[in-house]
Amino acid sequence: MATQLDRFFERLSNYIQNDEYKKALLVCNKILAIQPEDQQVLTAKCQCLIRTNQIESAVEIAKAQNLLYELAYCHYRNHNHEEALQVLREAKSSGPALLLLKAQILYRNGDY
Repeated sequence: MATQLDRFFERLSNYIQNDEYKKALLVCNKILAIQPEDQQVLTAKCQCLIRTNQIESAVEIAKAQNLLYELAYCHYRNHNHEEALQVLREAKSSGPALLLLKAQILYRNGDY
């Protein structure tokens, strides 16, 4: 039998898959009330905040949880390109998402 937490995770997944980010945020908060340190849910919450244009709130979570991609993306969305590039330089990895974001920033700056 599914627990309440299992049902929350199922709803969160469905909302995200259906681009219902405001509803997903509500579920993230319910899960975090039970498991406040759940890294996956904190990341999902940060991404939902970005998708709902709540950039300042997303920045707070990204900084607190050291979510470098999300933090750099928030700076990019706010046209703070130098800050975004600085965050990307500090990242230990250079996965495809980070490289793509860096390319977008450089392109936006006209640095081909």
